[in-house]
Amino acid sequence: MVGLAVLIAAACSVGAFIMWFRELRSPRRIPWRPTTINGFSAMFADGLVLQHDDGDTVWATRGYAVYRSQGGSAFERVLGPRPRLGKAWGGYLASLRRRFGYQELVELLPLGDEGLVVFAAGDVYVVDLRARTIERTHRLRYFGRGRGRGLMAFGLTRDQNGAIYFGEYSTELAARPICIWKSADEGRSWHKAFEFPAGTVRHIHTVQLDPYTGGLWVGTGDRNEECYVGVSHDGAASFQWIAQGTQTCRTCGFVFFPDAVLWGMDADHKPNRLIRLHREKRTMDTHAELPGVTFYHRKLDENRALLGLARKVAEIWVASVEGDACRWLSWSVPPLAPHGPGPGVRLGRGSTEGSAEGFVHVNPIRTVEHEAAIFRIPKSAVPHPVAGRAR
Repeated sequence: MVGLAVLIAAACSVGAFIMWFRELRSPRRIPWRPTTINGFSAMFADGLVLQHDDGDTVWATRGYAVYRSQGGSAFERVLGPRPRLGKAWGGYLASLRRRFGYQELVELLPLGDEGLVVFAAGDVYVVDLRARTIERTHRLRYFGRGRGRGLMAFGLTRDQNGAIYFGEYSTELAARPICIWKSADEGRSWHKAFEFPAGTVRHIHTVQLDPYTGGLWVGTGDRNEECYVGVSHDGAASFQWIAQGTQTCRTCGFVFFPDAVLWGMDADHKPNRLIRLHREKRTMDTHAELPGVTFYHRKLDENRALLGLARKVAEIWVASVEGDACRWLSWSVPPLAPHGPGPGVRLGRGSTEGSAEGFVHVNPIRTVEHEAAIFRIPKSAVPHPVAGRAR
């Protein structure tokens, strides 16, 4: 009987070890697998959060692990920061990420082929993949429970001179100064480039480079008086405010065209619309109505953009430069939890200008079908919106 008890205890120990190994494991390689969506053939990679996409190289994360796919090859794990000891270590466990819905533990920006700036667990890291080194260089002011997520997905960009910017994202109820931070040395040191005084805005939704003018655009929220859309031409030292004081300029991203700038609204308590800003006239027009907030924006070509809708829906809409829009892809959404992030479809940062790749990448998050998965879809499958009609 003693021998049997020892065997049972040993089996339980082995079982527990296997369970924890699977929980903590980040696979070295995650392949693309064939699938169909909307009746056409596509590929998908499971368990990943889309980060950056230049048409050839796609960066993604799984927990704190960083992955890279080049030229349509499988995702290979390249490295990952190790957060400070504490609650953030719960992010290593896949079950906890599913339980609380926090798949987006990392935001990253590639610096050439072998360098990265990585935001994880409230810290900023500079990563050299060739030397396999990770250096912690900055601590976010607003990160953690009751404080904020640090930055939003499109609150991170790089200008034409190589300087890096990110906008602070706080969820604290008390008024706080909110800054755009800047690094001129590839993330090794940071300074405040621009500061909104306490009580001006709650947080920054987006900081993006306009490739046509070199301007740096910013969008903020959330109440009417906290919503600003502005552009800087001096490295975020000052801004010209294009629109403010209304939910129509509450946005989480921009799409830039030669004659217009598009964005989807991020309004909680009024209908969300597609907004078109005429560059020369500086006039804003409301266009197609959208069934949810738009968290993610990405230019598709010189006439179209993709919009990633979230919270009440998880959908991809296609918008035209004229302001028309149509629904393209949709995933089922679970009942909304009272706390934690909701479902949505994430799009990658970066530009495919000059790339010959004929694919788009979309990333449903916290949907019924997928907790996190990246789909690789031929551009030829993307529809064209019908003029004067939203579907």
